[in-house]
Amino acid sequence: MLNLKYWNVKVEAPAATLDLPAPPPAMLPFAQMARLLRHHVWLIASITVLAAAVGLAFAMTLPRIYTAASSFTVEGDRFAIPELQGALRAENSPDPMPWVRTEVQALTSRAQIQTVITRLRLDQDPEFNDALRSPGAVQSVTAYLRGTVRSWMGQAAPEPAAADESVLVNVTRALSVFQDNRSLVISVNFTAQDPQLAANVVNALVGSYIAARAARRIEANRGANDAMLARVAEAKGSLDAIEAKMHDLRTGSELVGLRAGSVGQQQLEELATASAKASVERARIEANWERASSLAKLGISDGLAAVLDSPTISRLREQESTAQRRVAELSSRYGSGYPGVRSANADLAAARGQIGSEVSRIVASFGAQLRVAREQEADIKRQLDDARKLGVTSENARAQLAELQQEATTRRNLYQTLLGREQQTVAQPTGTEVPDVRVLSAAVAPGSSSGPNTKLIAGAGGLSGLLLGCIIALSRHKTLDVFEAAPDLARATGVQVLATMPRALIEGGRVSLPMAVVSAPSGDGAEAMRKLRGRLRFAGRTRAPRCVLFTAAVAGRNPAASVAAAFARVAAADGERVLLLEANLVAPSLGRMLEQPQDGMSQLLAADRTRAVAGIEWRDLVAPDAASPLDLLLVARPVPGSLGLLTSVAFQNLLVEARQDYDLVVMDAPEAASADALALMMRADTTVLLIDSRTSQPTIRDAVARLGSGAAASLGAVLVE
Repeated sequence: MLNLKYWNVKVEAPAATLDLPAPPPAMLPFAQMARLLRHHVWLIASITVLAAAVGLAFAMTLPRIYTAASSFTVEGDRFAIPELQGALRAENSPDPMPWVRTEVQALTSRAQIQTVITRLRLDQDPEFNDALRSPGAVQSVTAYLRGTVRSWMGQAAPEPAAADESVLVNVTRALSVFQDNRSLVISVNFTAQDPQLAANVVNALVGSYIAARAARRIEANRGANDAMLARVAEAKGSLDAIEAKMHDLRTGSELVGLRAGSVGQQQLEELATASAKASVERARIEANWERASSLAKLGISDGLAAVLDSPTISRLREQESTAQRRVAELSSRYGSGYPGVRSANADLAAARGQIGSEVSRIVASFGAQLRVAREQEADIKRQLDDARKLGVTSENARAQLAELQQEATTRRNLYQTLLGREQQTVAQPTGTEVPDVRVLSAAVAPGSSSGPNTKLIAGAGGLSGLLLGCIIALSRHKTLDVFEAAPDLARATGVQVLATMPRALIEGGRVSLPMAVVSAPSGDGAEAMRKLRGRLRFAGRTRAPRCVLFTAAVAGRNPAASVAAAFARVAAADGERVLLLEANLVAPSLGRMLEQPQDGMSQLLAADRTRAVAGIEWRDLVAPDAASPLDLLLVARPVPGSLGLLTSVAFQNLLVEARQDYDLVVMDAPEAASADALALMMRADTTVLLIDSRTSQPTIRDAVARLGSGAAASLGAVLVE
């Protein structure tokens, strides 16, 4: 039964297979691609250089071409008569870029290019007329392949293009017109094998364009003169119509002006003043009438005297007062039955009756005055309303007259301007041309070629070679299904990853890893071994391992021997008693790696096999390491029958006694797929499996399953990147 715990593989009984997690889906991470490309860097570089050389050779075979350039600026579609620009156009575009782009299209029109072809006889030049050019090898092969494909597909051969059309297409392809959308400058380029011909084509195209534009402008100016006459007549008729309308308006509205304004305005002001006075008078009379009426109803004579302000009322009030005093005196003196009292009361009643009659008469008089005041106020208001309506009509007429006067002034100014320009253009010839195209630089024959760009072609070839090399490198990798990092390896296999080491540290250069840890005791290699030893010391569940076995996951260049030797030397240099035991009897390499011609292990195993020599002690065959306090028991040459020797009693006794004499026994073994590695793992405390990151996942899984199927010791891994 297999027990996986603490990232160590423990096997309590032999098993046929190891139950591992299902592998993740195959992926191609960026890091793996980088490693793969770095591994095939020389292949990629060779293909890149070869493709660049082919591109350079191809570029050298191409004919030289030359590009002539010219630039000019277009100032717009102006007439020879500047005033016509605004007089004949209802609206102008503020952005000149649209018509500049239009001129670019006109410059590359079919008619312009055909004019240049005819003028320079380009249809007789083999460079532009395909019918005059003998086909090359590439063209012949291409035509043959096209014909073969068409015949195989049952298609008829296309009709050959006309010679004129072919020349036009070739010339258009060699022509380039550019405008940067930021200025009015247009650049014209033409490419040809003859530099002088390229300059002639550009100059001829620009000259033809300027001549056609000048002819078009002359025709426009001639038409503009006719339009000028029509506009003068139109302006004159419009001015006459406006003046007639002004005359009719003055006559119909009877607009008479005074020094202080119009007649209607003065009448309106007088009526407004009279209306205000009438309203005030009516309000005064109405107030007196209302107060007198209310006091009369209440019988308050004192108030009536103050309100009515009548001398009759005042006199009657005095009589009333005199009668009241007399009644009071007689009543107090003689009593109410006295005849004089009755006579005084009769006088008092008569006075009061006269006062009432006079009040009624005066109140009735106030009412009549109020009716008259109201009628006068209403009449004045009616006259004021009529005057206001008449004033509004008059003001509208005056405003309309002012507008007509302003429009007449504008039309009169326009008419005078057009009439003056008409007089100026009577004797001006319509064939003169004010140029609106200014040539900034005419085309000249270029002194250096513009193509082919050998650097660009070589660079494109090199880039194509680089891509091809990368594709080949990726296609040559048969096992892309690899573990990207140590956590992926640990999760997929259940094996604890003890350390991750750079491949350059193990493979090294001129100095091997066992030599590097001696020459640099504090270097990267030595520190990596110390970290690995520390992880191994605490990897077990009970105690530190006394016998450590190093093996590799795949066959080939076995890094297990290099790591085992460096591990043993660092442990010995740190003060432990260490024995480095050569257990790779199939392909021993420790003696050569450590520069130790020692063969004690071979002698011991051979004596045990033949039993010819009795009493041979393995301790007598141990040799010291010349570079470190390390004991060695090595093999000088391959030993046949290695599996039988590693499973023999003598080898088992050797390991048991070595554990007693040394603090640490280090062994190297063949690859994990061999039977020797499985036999050695059963006798070691800990097995370190070196895994190359370029190794495929199935191979690593098979190696872990093989070691875990028969091992009784812990299993750890070191990932080499």
